[in-house]
Amino acid sequence: MRTLIVLLSLAALPLSAQTIYDVGGQLNNVSRDLGRALAAANQEAEVLKTVSHAAQSLDDTQPANSIDKAIGIIDDFMTKSAKFGPPLAMEMQRLLNLARKPLADANLSPGSADIKKLREQLHHDVVHQLQARMGTNARLIDQLMRQCQQMMNETHQALMIATMAATDSGR
Repeated sequence: MRTLIVLLSLAALPLSAQTIYDVGGQLNNVSRDLGRALAAANQEAEVLKTVSHAAQSLDDTQPANSIDKAIGIIDDFMTKSAKFGPPLAMEMQRLLNLARKPLADANLSPGSADIKKLREQLHHDVVHQLQARMGTNARLIDQLMRQCQQMMNETHQALMIATMAATDSGR
C-alpha cells in the first residue's frame, strides 16, 4: 500500500520535479537569472542615485557652480563605473547621457539657465524612466524568487518521496 502511495505521488509531481537533477539544473538557471536581475537593479539604483544627486545639487543662487557640480557628479560616476564596476548597460549609459546633455547645454550660458526647469527636466526625463524600470525589475525579481521557492519545495517533496521509497524498499 505504501509503495502505491509513493508511486502515485511521484506520478503527480510536475515533470520538472521527477528527478532532483532536473530541478537542480532549473534552480541553477533561475539563480543565474536572479543574479542578472539583481545586478541590473543595483546598477539602476546607482544611476538613479547619481542623477538625483546631480539634480539636487542645482542651485538657483549659484547656477554656474551648481551646473558644473551636477556635471561633475555624473562624470565622476561614469568614470568610476568604467574603472571599477561592471560595464554600464546601454540603457543606463543612455539615461546618463540624457541627464548630462541639458546640463552641458545650460553650462554654455549658465547665467541664463532656468535651474528649476533643468531640475524638472532631469526628474521627468530620467528619474521617472529609472523608477519605472526599477518597478519592472522588482516584479521580475519577485517572480524569480517565487519560482525558486517553488522549485525548492518540489525538490524537498521529491527528496521526501525518494526517502520514503528507499525506506519502503529496504523492508
